[in-house]
Amino acid sequence: MVQRDLVLGPPRESLLGIDGGEPPAVTEPAQPRLASTVMLVRDDEGPLEVFMLRRVSSMDFAPSMHVFPGGGVDRRDAVDELPWAGPAVEEWAEVFGTDEASARMLVAAAIRHEIGFGQVPLEHHLVLRSDLLSYRAHWITPEVEPRRYDTRFFVAAVPPGQEPDGETSEADLSGWVHPSDVLGAFGDGDVMLMPPTLVCLEQLAEVSAVSAALGQDLPIAPVMPRLVETEVSPAMRAELP
Repeated sequence: MVQRDLVLGPPRESLLGIDGGEPPAVTEPAQPRLASTVMLVRDDEGPLEVFMLRRVSSMDFAPSMHVFPGGGVDRRDAVDELPWAGPAVEEWAEVFGTDEASARMLVAAAIRHEIGFGQVPLEHHLVLRSDLLSYRAHWITPEVEPRRYDTRFFVAAVPPGQEPDGETSEADLSGWVHPSDVLGAFGDGDVMLMPPTLVCLEQLAEVSAVSAALGQDLPIAPVMPRLVETEVSPAMRAELP
């Protein structure tokens, strides 16, 4: 494990109610909700690009943050008759360290539509291609946050002829970006990133092609940062695998 302090910056400090003093005490942390996030990648127009969204400033969780598409699980996605291809649900459950119902929901949440994804294949004779997803990371929102998520991160290549839809009420900006460009903008203070997004972008920036991104052999373990006061400023301290 590698310990790393991820500096918050003034906007995040303000959201957490930090004014340079001790981190606020949390007596009863919120229960984290299962969620999935997908790094959609392509390299048909040059070096690897990833699809990102900027959350609107009015969001209760991670306002104005640049993020990958994703969201919480839907109980409707746990239906046993969900058409499935690729690694079996039992295999995903073992990889995630969860029960089979949770594994089914996590995989479905990674690619579902506005309605519960479990209804889409059943009504339109589609099959969920779990083999197109590559599991990348497992992050849990810090206990100091009022809203918390237990999130699995995946990477997936966008199929030829398809384009992600960034039109959502939760985002005011979306598009394809080079990981290194976003990291540079973050370093200049022009972009805000949550710790999981920052680390995942750094890993993507190490490769230049989709095949290399899908083939990265990364250690995976649950990571739950905690708020600490460093000599420089407040930061999220994470134990990275």
